[in-house]
Amino acid sequence: MKPLKLRAHGKFSIEKIDNLLIVHAEGPGNIELAENYHQQMSKYVTDLAGKPWGSVNVFSQESFFTPDASENLIAGAKYAKKIGFVACTFVIKADEFKNSLKSFWEMIYRSANVEHRFFESEEEAKVWLIEKLSEYE
Repeated sequence: MKPLKLRAHGKFSIEKIDNLLIVHAEGPGNIELAENYHQQMSKYVTDLAGKPWGSVNVFSQESFFTPDASENLIAGAKYAKKIGFVACTFVIKADEFKNSLKSFWEMIYRSANVEHRFFESEEEAKVWLIEKLSEYE
């Protein structure tokens, strides 16, 4: 029997600024959202492949994912690292979920062996990431 295909839960947007991808996300998310995210990201990653790049991830709600979606995110981060993904930053605007979200995303990026940091503002996150990327130029 073919698995039931569900509608994506959660939403996101991606903006490219030079070698940074700015991701704004609201969750929670399921595997369908994770797959949609990877499809959209692949368009940007193709353009960035071969040079150092990173992402700033801004969460305005609970941005947790189901276990199958989490595995998908880890696999995607591992692949991205092979083609130039250096590091990522996080800004969590959902105060009531801040500690849980930090633990969740640390697990994802530790599993993928990708450097990551958490910041209070998007501007701080961008500054750190730009400095980190300059180490690879």
